[in-house]
Amino acid sequence: MKLIAMVLGKVISMIRSHGTIMLVLSRATQHLLALKVLSDGWEGTLCLTADCLQELLLLKEAVWTFNGQVVTRRHEGGAVDPGTLQAAKAAVMFSDQPLHNLFVSDASDSSAYIYKADGTFEFIREFIFDADEAKFSSGLRELLAVKFALSSDRRYFEQFKGQLVFWQTDSQNCASFLVKGSRKPYIQAVVRQIKILENSLNIVIVPVWTPREHERIVVADFGSKFSLNSDEWSANRTVLAGLLQELNFEPQVDCFASQHNAICPVFFSRTADSRAAGRNFFVQPLYPGIRYFCCPPVSMIIPCFRKLMAHSHLSFILLVPDWPSAAYWPVLFPVDHEYRFTTVRKFATNFFYANLGSSKVFSDKPNFSMLAIVVSGS
Repeated sequence: MKLIAMVLGKVISMIRSHGTIMLVLSRATQHLLALKVLSDGWEGTLCLTADCLQELLLLKEAVWTFNGQVVTRRHEGGAVDPGTLQAAKAAVMFSDQPLHNLFVSDASDSSAYIYKADGTFEFIREFIFDADEAKFSSGLRELLAVKFALSSDRRYFEQFKGQLVFWQTDSQNCASFLVKGSRKPYIQAVVRQIKILENSLNIVIVPVWTPREHERIVVADFGSKFSLNSDEWSANRTVLAGLLQELNFEPQVDCFASQHNAICPVFFSRTADSRAAGRNFFVQPLYPGIRYFCCPPVSMIIPCFRKLMAHSHLSFILLVPDWPSAAYWPVLFPVDHEYRFTTVRKFATNFFYANLGSSKVFSDKPNFSMLAIVVSGS
């Protein structure tokens, strides 16, 4: 055991030159040795497990991969130029500017959402957790987000060969796992898989923890919860096509949509979407001569209607449930005022969800009708 302790001491001493991968890939052996010493003292032998051997063999490869890097102070992580590392981490932590080699992730109870924060949203991935994964701790789910992204998009991450890849997370546990590993075997197994992926891709993941209030984390958090969002209902497409044809209204912009349920090639999304013309309908400029389709969540009907009516000569169709007792009803149909709607048409439809959300109200066979409010600007 003393021989193993000596080897581990030499491995840990190389953190300054080779980085925290030396710590991560010796974690299983460290933990096993500590348990053995506590129970039996320093005398005796220690039989390494398959996990220990796998990590140490991978570590043997990593020693040569990271050899020859700049020697840094230990708290700076090692294996990279200290000035570059600290400046890059500060850019992640204290700004919301686009960065070429930054990925942001967040994991909810049901799914993980990852995007590249370079301002283009060209890389967006969502992974749905299975029943067992959904029961894991939040830190482990955040760790799985990293693993899923690297393993499912290997070709994409190959462009960062020989580079640092920064990973922003609001999970301190996840950031710690990526730097130090974990004494829990099932978590360490995931960390090991990530390190194997890093090694095969010739990249180094640098985790950066920031509070969940950071703007990039807010975007990722919303995306991770999107899969079960009960606001993502849509009217039956066959019924909708017949209605639009009957009303002689061909929309050009879908104002509340995603690439999974948009009825127009041009649409505004609620969360980051690489194919969207813009994010957040309420900050988008609206123009006469363009026909807008609006089917907002019930909670957004009033602000949506007011934004539409604030623009003169605007052409739009607004779909709302036929609920006279709803809070939005007196706003749309005030007793003492008459809006100049071109058409108000009641129609029956069923609904579907483009995500995993559901609602008893918007069930497949609802007990209410919908209204189509049409305004044709001139």
